[in-house]
Amino acid sequence: MNLNSEDILKLKNSAVDLAFDAIAFTDINMKINYVNQSFVKLFEFESADEIINKKTVFDFTDAENWTDEQMRNIIENIRQKGFYKFETKCATQKNKILKLQVNSSLLKTDKQEILGFVGIFHNVTDLENYYNSLLESEQKFKIIVDNVNEIVWLKDELAEKIIYVNKKYEEIYGKSIQSLYADAMSFMDKVFPADAEKIFKAYRRFLETGEIFIEQGRIYGPNNEIKWLEVKLVAIKDEDGRIVKSVGIAKDITDLKESIEKLDSQNQQLRAIEQQLRASNQQLLAVNQQLTASEQQLRAMNQQLHAKEENLKKQNAELLQLNKKLQQSETKYKNLIENMNEGLWVIDAQAKTIFVNPKLQEILGYKAEEMLGKTPFDFMPEAKKEDSENKLKTERRTGQGQHFETEFIKKNGEIVIVLMNTTPLFEDGKYAGAMAAMIDITERKNLEKQFLESEKSATVGQLAAGVAHEFNNLLTMIFNNIQLLQTDEYKNSQELLKEIENTVRRGAGIVSNLMAFAKPNKPNKDIVKIERLVNDIINIQKYYMTLENIEVDTHFENTEEVFVDTTQIQHLLLNLFINARHAILPKNRGKIKVKTFSDKDKVVIIIEDTGIGIKNEDLSKIFLPFFSTKGVWHKDSEYSKYNIEGSGLGLSVASTIIKNHNGEIKVESKEGKWTRFIIALPSARKEIPDVYASNREDHRKKIFDKKTLKVLVVDDEEIILKSMSRILKIYNCDAVCVLDGRKGIELARTEKFDLIILDLLLPEITGEKIFKEIREFDKDTPIIFISGQINLEVEKLKKIGAFDVIQKPFDMEELHIVLENLRNFMDERNQRVGIFTQMRK
Repeated sequence: MNLNSEDILKLKNSAVDLAFDAIAFTDINMKINYVNQSFVKLFEFESADEIINKKTVFDFTDAENWTDEQMRNIIENIRQKGFYKFETKCATQKNKILKLQVNSSLLKTDKQEILGFVGIFHNVTDLENYYNSLLESEQKFKIIVDNVNEIVWLKDELAEKIIYVNKKYEEIYGKSIQSLYADAMSFMDKVFPADAEKIFKAYRRFLETGEIFIEQGRIYGPNNEIKWLEVKLVAIKDEDGRIVKSVGIAKDITDLKESIEKLDSQNQQLRAIEQQLRASNQQLLAVNQQLTASEQQLRAMNQQLHAKEENLKKQNAELLQLNKKLQQSETKYKNLIENMNEGLWVIDAQAKTIFVNPKLQEILGYKAEEMLGKTPFDFMPEAKKEDSENKLKTERRTGQGQHFETEFIKKNGEIVIVLMNTTPLFEDGKYAGAMAAMIDITERKNLEKQFLESEKSATVGQLAAGVAHEFNNLLTMIFNNIQLLQTDEYKNSQELLKEIENTVRRGAGIVSNLMAFAKPNKPNKDIVKIERLVNDIINIQKYYMTLENIEVDTHFENTEEVFVDTTQIQHLLLNLFINARHAILPKNRGKIKVKTFSDKDKVVIIIEDTGIGIKNEDLSKIFLPFFSTKGVWHKDSEYSKYNIEGSGLGLSVASTIIKNHNGEIKVESKEGKWTRFIIALPSARKEIPDVYASNREDHRKKIFDKKTLKVLVVDDEEIILKSMSRILKIYNCDAVCVLDGRKGIELARTEKFDLIILDLLLPEITGEKIFKEIREFDKDTPIIFISGQINLEVEKLKKIGAFDVIQKPFDMEELHIVLENLRNFMDERNQRVGIFTQMRK
């Protein structure tokens, strides 16, 4: 169906009106003449008529805080550049405060006449609120324990140290928590002397038997008043049955004790009165004449009994009140669990679910009755089950909780990523199950992943100019040396040939560095020298350093090797170098210093610039997500004068990368003078001692040419086929070279080859497709792939059956090693065939 211009215009208008972001069109005076439905909804208007021709775009920003000069600069930026991006705040019609990202651009006719402006308003309020809620949730568990009415503590019995005690200790004992951390037995200073021996005996029995310790005793409170405490200890044992830790709870029962003592006193008084009554009755029987006096005594005694009875009723009412408070406390804890912002999952000793709170039901989308009786593993992807089961076994064996990330399958089939904190539960010293608190971090993980990929794409784009500059230099040198080789004076010059070879290797190194940044962010650790990675980044940034007249001063000591994901570490170093360049303001002056050295089991990298520095109040926030000192984040900063903007995520990701490598990163700065980043990574010797030791041996063997190999080479570049033919001839190979993939398939079908070399990217049929077609009639001939593409999936190609994969450009030595590996493979295969033949005979 062909669309006319009127249909196309209607489609465009519909697309704008249905967009999720708020969009507004204005005339050249910024008066709004069109808004889409998302704009009306975002700012809580009833219809677009309330806005069009009645409002300007500045009515929807915090423009009242802008100076006239700032507003003129914004409009001028849009006119000159065609677009402008900034952040702002605005109140809706119902006074709801929004945080917005605004993208402004020019609206022009076909003749490039300015009609007005287009503004796209993106609401980022919820993203900021999400980050703040994460900070809140981390404190809740500690708040619950710190605010209970009993003293709660955890003690390491082997080290005889207190690991944790809540704030209630200071209130009841009148001593600081720090004194108990310093001396686990310092609480005995407050114990009533008459009760000290009894408590010591009970504690020794607890350590010998592991039975639950319950004892009552008196202490001197903060004002030396006597308090009664009831203490309960529960043992935590290791797999050998030894008590390694104990959990204790101490409850103030002074009021209860005083009530019991009053009751005992009253009972004694009643018994005394009873004895008096018996004596009186005997007197009545013996002495009739004392009846009147005895009757009066009885009335008096009756009054006393009535008073005692009233006291008993009062004490009983107080006991009932205490019981009511206990029930209210239980209800309070239940409400806390029901309404907490983390999912709570409790399982029994067989890992069967016995309780889930509403938040967990919300996270997974299941009702409680659908989860009870099932294990957590029933709700996990297969890939996560084994690891989680092993963690539960470890927790059960050691008695120690676990902190880890994992995945669950929601009822609607979606995958949710959670952060879990688990705690084992024991009853009478036996494992009774576990409790896990979890939060949904799916959105955060997705944001991190999206940022890493977008950051990497931006980085590759930034490198393009520098790479182009370097390659132009390299191509000039190669071209000039080739021209010199054609003259009589330099004919067959080995020096010029060596210079050409070194230049090609340098170009390959630049491509390799660029490929490392363009590849997907998949962890791939290797043993490397950190100086090599630093030099790679310096070479990548060399163009910009020269352009901005920034000097780089390096001081490398002979450091140990590290075991790292080279792509991630290069990304980190590049980010720090770019930040250092940006900090050197104004441009065309300054120095970046790089130093590396070994410190015990660590390798330290220091990157220091002579830039504008960081304010003291910003140093503690520099690694927080979405915090930046650049561009729209700080309009009054030096960066804004040079249009340097920051995402606020670069250093946050850098911190995450270092933590994932078991390292440390910190920053030091003096405002207006300098900034220094200090990175410490564990050495490969410390990180992987066994693998590192075995990799230090040199397993490289001498290469000896053996039998002549017949090789089929398929590539669409004639110059590559010529060079491959020459190299293969040197290594005792007869090469058959073809430019067409289909012709290569036919040759493989009709002739016998020892080896087939396929280019991966061919114009009409891919190397992978050729491989599959050859394998339909030839299962044995080894096939090698060669390719110059950036995202070469080596493991995938080897998995489908490739003998090896070679990345372009490659040197002769690399191809030679592959050929000798092939010859060794063929010799071993022939030996196996020979042994099998002898066995059949």
